[in-house]
Amino acid sequence: LGRLAIELNQVTLDPWTNSNITLDGGTGSETSIPVWDGSSSDTSFLFNGNGLSNDPYIITNGEQLYKLVKDVNSGVPYSGKYFKLGNSIDLGGHEWTPIGNSTTPFKGHFDGNGYTIYGLSIQNDVNGYAGLFGKVEGSKISGLSVNNANISNQSSNTGIICGELAGGGVISNCSVYGGSVSTSSSSSSSQSSSAGGICGLY
Repeated sequence: LGRLAIELNQVTLDPWTNSNITLDGGTGSETSIPVWDGSSSDTSFLFNGNGLSNDPYIITNGEQLYKLVKDVNSGVPYSGKYFKLGNSIDLGGHEWTPIGNSTTPFKGHFDGNGYTIYGLSIQNDVNGYAGLFGKVEGSKISGLSVNNANISNQSSNTGIICGELAGGGVISNCSVYGGSVSTSSSSSSSQSSSAGGICGLY
């Protein structure tokens, strides 16, 4: 089973013409993967759930996920709040700003719910932390897969799931498939560079 073809008993189906379609291996049903257009106008996750462990905010598309970026990085760390993916998301290769930074790390809890993030790309981040999440503090990231991320970064701490995990944070049942990670500090910086497939520094 792959995104380009399905092979069953030596019979190969033609590649899918709609790259936004995948098969859910758990149920065998066909589901659509939304492709992010680079905007953040959809704030509907704020009205879907209340952020508690038994009623988390549900994120179903890239716009909502990027809304989380804008909130956290502008000073709303969502301390103790719970988030859950409602389906897989394709970030479309648009330049991604990591969720959380040195000033306001992400302090909520994020459950990938077994879904996958595709198309994560970071080429221009210089904030010191790069990944889907930048800096995570005292939080739990779980049940998340990231496929074929491309991070070529000037930040000091770089990982595909998160750049830095601090304050007793936990990453569990997360996976990374394919992709590439590279990082380097500037020549004027005294900081060393830390990089990892899942987490750069913990």
